[in-house]
Amino acid sequence: MADRVPPIESHRLTVNGVLTHVVHISYSNRVFMLISQTGKMGTVMHVQAPSDMGEGGGGVSVEAQTLIGQRSDDALDVYARRVYEAVCAKARLPLMLSLALSDLSPANLAALLAELQRALQEPCRSAQ
Repeated sequence: MADRVPPIESHRLTVNGVLTHVVHISYSNRVFMLISQTGKMGTVMHVQAPSDMGEGGGGVSVEAQTLIGQRSDDALDVYARRVYEAVCAKARLPLMLSLALSDLSPANLAALLAELQRALQEPCRSAQ
């Protein structure tokens, strides 16, 4: 049986005038997403919904853990949770997220989320 290659999407977006590279790979048990405005990997985080989270995720906090990179940065945690909620919450798959952003402002977050939702065909579906 041939090995299956997971679906890979690569995008060049403009977020608030800044070129932003996005790589999105859907594995069977998780999703990997790299979002970079600096040409680097940046901070790598694991983001997921708690196992007891109900359908749709209404009102339940999402868990974000920094694996590599800048720790104890509340803005990165907010970005990670919001990216997860925007693109992965319905599928309930864990997200490995790499963030290297030049601007961590709320306005940049809103612009980034809008561009991600516009660009990604099927945000977080498993490759089965």
